[in-house]
Amino acid sequence: MSKNYFFLFLLAGMLVSGCGPKGSDDKSHLFLAPVDAVKIDTVRSLKVECFLLETVEASFTGYVDMYADTIYYIDSRFCWVFRYDKEGKLIDRKLGMGRGPGEIISGVIHGYARLSDGSWFFVGSTNDGYIFNRHFIQKKSFFFDKGKSNELSYENPQSYTLQYYNLKMKEYAGTLYYNVYAQKKGLDYFSNRVLYYNDMRLFSQMDLATGKVNKMIGRYSPFHDGNKNLKLFCDSYFDIDQQGNFYVTFDADSMVYSYDKDYKARYSTGFQGKKMNTRYPVISTVNDYKQHYYDRDKYGHYSQICYIDETGLMFRSYFRAEYQPYDGLQIYKGAAMIGDVDVPKGFKIIGYTSPYYYGYCGIDEENENITICRFKL
Repeated sequence: MSKNYFFLFLLAGMLVSGCGPKGSDDKSHLFLAPVDAVKIDTVRSLKVECFLLETVEASFTGYVDMYADTIYYIDSRFCWVFRYDKEGKLIDRKLGMGRGPGEIISGVIHGYARLSDGSWFFVGSTNDGYIFNRHFIQKKSFFFDKGKSNELSYENPQSYTLQYYNLKMKEYAGTLYYNVYAQKKGLDYFSNRVLYYNDMRLFSQMDLATGKVNKMIGRYSPFHDGNKNLKLFCDSYFDIDQQGNFYVTFDADSMVYSYDKDYKARYSTGFQGKKMNTRYPVISTVNDYKQHYYDRDKYGHYSQICYIDETGLMFRSYFRAEYQPYDGLQIYKGAAMIGDVDVPKGFKIIGYTSPYYYGYCGIDEENENITICRFKL
């Protein structure tokens, strides 16, 4: 028997005997019909002001965020945290690589979360987590505890890796949520696209007191069931409000899905963004994926979802296409979309300090600057 025939025979036997990837229950209850979704053109355009953060010596890789009236630039390579006032003036620099007080030994910062008590959570490249207080003094460190099960299952935390290239981390009530994808052979996209889109979980739920991953939650929306060749555009994005409600969207799906703190469906809404190039390439093989890997910016896709607790508004950023002069920003109040407006390329919301909403347009590594934008509603 040739190796190819033996492999097919073995795989068929695994599926029949139940030794292959485990399926799961129906997911339809997670996606409600958008019965209350309406468009109300309250916001038709934005007057956007832009300015640069004060220049610093840094790697110009990492993350930009805002809490209260302070803007943060987290340098992922050098592990520095720069703090700026709301006008972009440098306040100080915290953290940095090392073993001394107020330093971190992760070697790199691959993700972070600001915790509800003002502390910070940082993650390195080996599932190593660190909690620092608001003064950037380390409180504890641990490795993520994903259990020891070797079961080939989408419910097993061991089957997943962090979505490092687009990692979002958010805490609610002592639990850290972050986006993941299945990487184990037999559970990955190219092993079985039907199972992948039907059964893969999207987010890990970790107890920050113990570092234990307790549960895998979230599923791909029904949109993906009929679009199984969209490997290049199957990332998920989420945010959590102060009541623990989730807001979830995907690269190519025009819908937004909201869930309560127990991940029970609240409502669905959403409208296609303007001027989006949605002629997506078909990805059916690993070679297809490699060929088109750097083509994402040629096509329209949603790129962030952000809920502002202070005003009760939800924002969804989207990329139109590289040849379009502007990107788009949708504004929702509950299930109603109250605006779909032009914004600078790469724009994402980072926070609110009355009377301005703040965002940024990416980190320009080549020119070594970071552009902050703000607007009023």
